[in-house]
Amino acid sequence: MKNAVSYIMLLLPIIAIGQSCHIYRSNDIVLYNSMPNPIEIDIDNLGCGKYYVTTDNGSIKSNDCKYIVYPEKCGEETISVFKNNGKLITKKTFRVEEMIVEAYVAGFDAGVTEKYIKNVPSFSKRSGLEIKVRDLVCWDSGAGNLKYEMVVIKKTNQIIRIQSEKSKFSEEIHNELEKLESGDILMFHNIVFQFGKNEIPLKDLVFETL
Repeated sequence: MKNAVSYIMLLLPIIAIGQSCHIYRSNDIVLYNSMPNPIEIDIDNLGCGKYYVTTDNGSIKSNDCKYIVYPEKCGEETISVFKNNGKLITKKTFRVEEMIVEAYVAGFDAGVTEKYIKNVPSFSKRSGLEIKVRDLVCWDSGAGNLKYEMVVIKKTNQIIRIQSEKSKFSEEIHNELEKLESGDILMFHNIVFQFGKNEIPLKDLVFETL
């Protein structure tokens, strides 16, 4: 019995040292400044009520063992996990960057701010504006919302303006797109990407009708 107890005591430090703890992020190393960044924490044999999480850049919100990190500046952010007794379990450092967002008309490539409209009937059926986050392949193009002003400068110098609070084109916008003629200029101006409580101004989109 004495030998068995001694054997168990020898095993305990090995078990403690071998406890696996991981901090996950979908793109592994990058967090985006002033934006909600979901992370996952996985610790073997330790429920989330038995540890807490801290950051040295911004804040962390938790709900039902799920965590969202809000960095407040670019650079680096270290996320640390502690047992409730204050003992450090693990920590991981992420790079913090500005989110580079580009608007585009659905069905057109993102990132180009001047285009030609060659087929008005086809263009006028586009569903609306969408966004692309540079270097983030898994981004949902329908996430968040875009508000903007659509401006049509007719070749006669008449100017038509329509305000939109939604990414999707309204019936009024579709009607004006159907009326585009060769020589008209179409602009999506003052585009703002709304994501949660965040608002990011984006570059204008400019099209010339052929």
